[in-house]
Amino acid sequence: MDTIDSRSQVRYLQRFLAVLAGLLGCATLAFVAKRNLRDLRVDFQKHGADTVVLIGKMVSRSERADLRLGFADIMAVPRIGNIGNHQTQLMSEQNFSGRSRVGYFYNYWYESMTLREARDYVAFLKDTQRLPRDLVLISVTTPHADNGAFIVDHHHELPTQLAYYYERTRGSGAAADLWRHRLQMLDGYAYKILDWKNMIANGLDFVVASPRRYRVINRRVCEREDRHRGETRPSPEALLLFGVVAVPPTAARWLSMGPVVTAYCNRELSMGFAYDGSSIDAGTGRGLVLNQVDMGSDNRGLVAGDEDRIAGYMRDIDELLSDGHRRVVFLIPPVYESERASFVDGVMTRALDSVPELEVVDHRHRHAEKENFVEYLHPNARYFDLVVEELRKRRVLPPGG
Repeated sequence: MDTIDSRSQVRYLQRFLAVLAGLLGCATLAFVAKRNLRDLRVDFQKHGADTVVLIGKMVSRSERADLRLGFADIMAVPRIGNIGNHQTQLMSEQNFSGRSRVGYFYNYWYESMTLREARDYVAFLKDTQRLPRDLVLISVTTPHADNGAFIVDHHHELPTQLAYYYERTRGSGAAADLWRHRLQMLDGYAYKILDWKNMIANGLDFVVASPRRYRVINRRVCEREDRHRGETRPSPEALLLFGVVAVPPTAARWLSMGPVVTAYCNRELSMGFAYDGSSIDAGTGRGLVLNQVDMGSDNRGLVAGDEDRIAGYMRDIDELLSDGHRRVVFLIPPVYESERASFVDGVMTRALDSVPELEVVDHRHRHAEKENFVEYLHPNARYFDLVVEELRKRRVLPPGG
């Protein structure tokens, strides 16, 4: 009897491993075979200042990053740029002059960009001669946004070409460093393959014929009475799976871009980007919740000594950007909260105290100004008017700003 049970357990284990290997193989195949959206070179300024790039369902954060990098490869280099994470996604050209001027400002934000990843992005733009000409804002994640997370670590959401770019191109070249960089890249690939959201997006891109999961529109299309026409028809990209099996009409409509355009025109919460890279302000957010993130000790993203890493990353970025003409300003936006002391906030304060030579706009103290927030994490457009006014007072804006 024991022998039979042992054989059954072995068979179950073999089947489990076979299924697991099959799933991992499918996930890897979908990742390798899918298109890199960067290669599409989508023009975010096709319709000038009226351009809106709407993002469809099941497009992962990494793919959105690829799409945006593709435009950064071809756009005219702006005079001013912001490099940071989602806290600054609503900073737009309108904040600088109250009008639309294509090519004056561009927002290079990515969802979870850390200070370390901002250093990678800056080094890449420098090496490709794509740096903003006059002023670069480096937006640092507020410590109370995620209890110190997303500041000194790495989160694998930048395009693969940018991952660990600074260390790969400016490292010591020692064998140990090279192997460490290779392991880091392998870790990044594992995330892009195995993260469940990426798996779904990769699989969708692989099985759906010629997917069109974004749409570049002129925002004035919302003024047309016939903008709804055709939105209920199955979109061409959703007709076939593996070129054989027809997609049901309901699923085809779900995959189409028509409802996405309608949601945007109806001012419903939408995912997309304006001509200047800023996020479209097409929704009311999730509401204001005071002190939404707990500052407990069990999930801190910073530890003692990280103030040296923060200061080091800031100095590296300043050195990359400084050229005798270009100005560099580090921005720390607020979150909506009451007066709260915390360990991670202390780490940031000590880091800033150690870099007095750098230009820093530290707005952590503006945390209680309710009128300046969309939600706990995200300042609104009004707040960025205040940022620009601060930059103007410091005389760091180029002429015309």
